[in-house]
Amino acid sequence: MLADSDTRWKWGALTARRLQPDARLDGYLLRGRATPTVRQLGEVGARADSLQEIRGVDFVRAVDRTRCDVLVLACVGGAVQAMLHGLGHAWRTEGRRPVVVTGYVGVVYEKLADGLLLRHGADVVLANSRHDADRFRAVYRGVGAPDGSVVECALPFLGGAPYAEPQAGPAAPGG
Repeated sequence: MLADSDTRWKWGALTARRLQPDARLDGYLLRGRATPTVRQLGEVGARADSLQEIRGVDFVRAVDRTRCDVLVLACVGGAVQAMLHGLGHAWRTEGRRPVVVTGYVGVVYEKLADGLLLRHGADVVLANSRHDADRFRAVYRGVGAPDGSVVECALPFLGGAPYAEPQAGPAAPGG
C-alpha cells in the first residue's frame, strides 16, 4: 500500500485490511511535502506489518509482483497516475501482476473529472456511495472510457455499514 499523507494512509491501510484481512500489509509512504510523521501515523491508528518512506521511482521498483496480490494506491490523483504509468511500464512484459485499487478518502466535491481521469487505468476505483459510483461511471462514459472499474464500497473507517434512514417516530412534545 502506498500513501502520501496521514489521512490517505488511514484510508489505504484500512482498505487493504478490508480487502485481505489476513494478508501481510507492507506500507510505503510517498516522500513529499505531506509525508506523515511517526506521531501522525500513531494517531491515525492504522498499522502495517512493515513501513518504509520511499520515492515514487523506488516504489515502482520495490513492488514484488510475485508476492503481492493487491496494491492499494492511496494518493492524490497525480501521484496515482504517475504510479499507474510507472507500474504499467515496469510490468509490460510480466504475465502476473497485482490488482491495483485506488479511490477517494472522503466526499468528492471538487475536480471530479480530473481526479477520476487521473485514476483511470487502475483495476478498481472505489466509490464511497451509490451516488459517487453513479457520478464516477457517468464521467468515464462521458469521455468514452470503460467504467467497469468503479466499485461501490463504504469508507473503511465507517465500519462498512450502509446508511439507513432514521425511522420516523412520534413527534416530540411541543415540537
